[in-house]
Order: sequence, then C-alpha cells, then structure tokens
Amino acid sequence: MARQTRRTKSSQSTDTAEVNSTEAPTEEITVTENTTEAEAPVESTEEAPIDLAPFQSVIELVVASRDEATGVLAEESLASVKTAYNDLDGVKAKNAGKKWAQEQMLTAVQALDGPLARAYSMVSESLVATSGSKSTSSAPVDPTTAFVQRVASLRLAQGIVEGNVPEKVSGEWSNQADSKVAELAEQVANYKTWLDAEVPDGETKPDAPEVSPIVRSAFKLATGKASGGGRQSGGSGPRGDIAKHIIEAFSAEESGKTLKVSEVANFKSSEYPTGNASQGAISARLFPSGGGTCTIEGVVPIEKGESGPRRVAKA
Repeated sequence: MARQTRRTKSSQSTDTAEVNSTEAPTEEITVTENTTEAEAPVESTEEAPIDLAPFQSVIELVVASRDEATGVLAEESLASVKTAYNDLDGVKAKNAGKKWAQEQMLTAVQALDGPLARAYSMVSESLVATSGSKSTSSAPVDPTTAFVQRVASLRLAQGIVEGNVPEKVSGEWSNQADSKVAELAEQVANYKTWLDAEVPDGETKPDAPEVSPIVRSAFKLATGKASGGGRQSGGSGPRGDIAKHIIEAFSAEESGKTLKVSEVANFKSSEYPTGNASQGAISARLFPSGGGTCTIEGVVPIEKGESGPRRVAKA
C-alpha cells in the first residue's frame, strides 16, 4: 500500500497566511496644485488735495455782507453758501468745508466779535442743512471768476481789518504799515523766486531765504493756506473811492435821510457797480480812529448808541 502524505490543518493555515500576506504594489499619485495667482494692480493710496479756495472765497464775500450790528445774513446770501457747498466734490471736501467754517466762527468768538461769529454760525447751519449731492451742472469753474473772488475777498478783508482799529493804536498806523510794506518788498521778491524755482531731478531744493514772518504770513494768506489774522495794508491793488461811493449813495436822498453802514455798502454806485463796498472801509472813512473827524462833505456820521448801530445821515 502506498504511503499517503497528509498535510495537517495547521500547515494549510500557514500557507494561506503566507499567500494573503503578499500585497499588491501601491501606485502613488502626485497632485500638483497651481498656486500661481494673478497679482492685482497696486492702486495708489495718495489722495488729491482738497481745494477749498473757491468755497472759502464765496463764504468770505457772504460774511462781509452781514448786518454790521447783528451779523445776520440775507437769505439770498445763504443761497450762495448752499450752492458753493454743493459744488464741493465729495464727502471729504464737504466735511473740510464745514470744519473750516466752524473754525472761523470759533476765531470770531475768541476775538469777541459777536456779529462775525453770528454770521459764521448762520453759514455753518446752512452747510448742515445742505447735505445733498453735488449740483448737476457740469460746467467747469471759470478761472477768472475764481481769481476775482479770491482778490475781492482779500480786499474786503483788508477793509474789515482797517475799519476795526484796536484802542491805543497810533494814528500813524497806516503810514507805518505802508513803510513796512515798502521795506519788505525785496524780501517778497526773493521768497517768491525761491518758491517758483524748479529743482532738477536728483537735486535738493536750497533752503528758503531768511525773510520776516510777515512775508511768510502774506504768502500763506495769498494762497489760502491761513485762516484768521490780519492783512497788510498797501498790497491789494486799486480799489473804488469810498468817499465818492458814500456821496453817491445819498445823491438821490433828501436831507436828514439816515442809512446804516451796511446799506451804504450794498448801494450800487459807479465806484462799486455790484454793491460790494467794504463795510469796514466805510466805517473807517466815516469814523476815523483816534477821534478824528469825517472829512466827507454832505454827510453826518452817527455813532453807535441806544438808537441803534453806527449810521450816517445826509446833511
């Protein structure tokens, strides 16, 4: 009998385990991610400067037309304020305009000038009330108009300052101011040359010439970079003859007729066809500082008293 070879159950299990332990090779899959992104163009964060000069010129002209005693502004004047405010481009410009007007009001309060503070207060209220969008007119601003407004505001400011001479100021203040202007003329020319000088690329602009603080202040005022303060005499160019304007304002009136200084200022004469004479200049002519006497024939100045503000009557 042939010998039968028998495999035990345990050996079979061992073989099965060896077969099952063989693993199929694993294929590795490499995933490549495209991380390249298109770079967004870098936008400039530099903002264009806000130009308030046209707005400030309108406000200064309006404020100059205030009632001398109360500071009240006419409705048509406030309408001009609203238009100028709406013409400011954007929220930031409008906020800057509001801030500037409020600063002028605070300056007037600190100077104890009640009527001026009242006028700027009315201006500020108009700006708050006018929160609409920019006017729909697309016509560009006439550079001549803007320049005329700027010059007019400076001339009006000069008249206002000269018409409110503080107490104890020498009666020679005007002559002294003219002398100072002549004395500083060369410094003004040198400083302007330095400001206008073009510096080649790669070079550094030289230091500013040594000039009086008066000269630096004048340039700031001329460029609209300063608020408040006074103006110098003698640098505003030709103006209308205030005496002729006053005489003409009474030419058609009967003897004894009385007008307030503001009414005389708003009169449209051959000297001031638009009725924009300076109230300050008129007051200075009618009520000379230092107790001087008015030299305009045919009118009688009336000082401020219980009957009201300063006025002038036809003789």
